[in-house]
Amino acid sequence: MESMIFIILGIIVGIIIGWLIANYKMRASMQFEQDAAKQKYNDLDKEFISHKATSSSEFQSAKESIIILQKEKISIQETLNEKTAELYVVNGHLATISANLFASNQTITEKNQEIETFKKELITLKADINAKTSELATSNANLVAANETLTEKNTESAAVKADFKTLKNSSDAANQDLANFKSITIINNR
Repeated sequence: MESMIFIILGIIVGIIIGWLIANYKMRASMQFEQDAAKQKYNDLDKEFISHKATSSSEFQSAKESIIILQKEKISIQETLNEKTAELYVVNGHLATISANLFASNQTITEKNQEIETFKKELITLKADINAKTSELATSNANLVAANETLTEKNTESAAVKADFKTLKNSSDAANQDLANFKSITIINNR
C-alpha cells in the first residue's frame, strides 16, 4: 500500500516538475522569441519609416518582411507547442521510470533481507548437521566398541559353554560311575 502511494506521489511530483520546467522553458523561449520578433519588427519599422519617403517598393518589401516574420513567429510557436507536448510526455515517462525504480529498489531490499535470513538459517542448519555428525561419529565409535565387547563376550560365552559342557560330561560320567558303583555295591551287599 505504501509503495503504491509512493509510486503515485512520484508520478504526480514528476508531472508537476515537468509542467513547471516546461512552463519555465516555454515562457523563457516565448519571451526570447517575442523579444527577437519585436526587435526585428522595430528594426524593420525604423527602416520602413526612413525609406517610406523614397520608395514605395521598399515599403512593400518591408511589409512582406513583416508578414514573413509573423509566419516565422507562428511556426516557432507551433514548434514550441510541439516541444512542450513532447516534454510533457517525457516527464510522464520519467515519473513512471522513477516510480518503477523506487519499487525495484524496495523489492531488492526485501530480497536482500530474505537472503540474509536464509544465510542465518543455513548457518544454524550447518551447525546442527555438524553436531549431529559428531554425535553420529561418537555413536558409531560406541557401537564398534560395543560390537567388539559383544564379540569378546560371545567368545568367552562359547568358551564357558564348552567348559560347562565338558564339565557336565565329566559330571554325567562321574554320576554314571557313581550309579554303577552303587548298583554294584547294592548287588554285592545282597
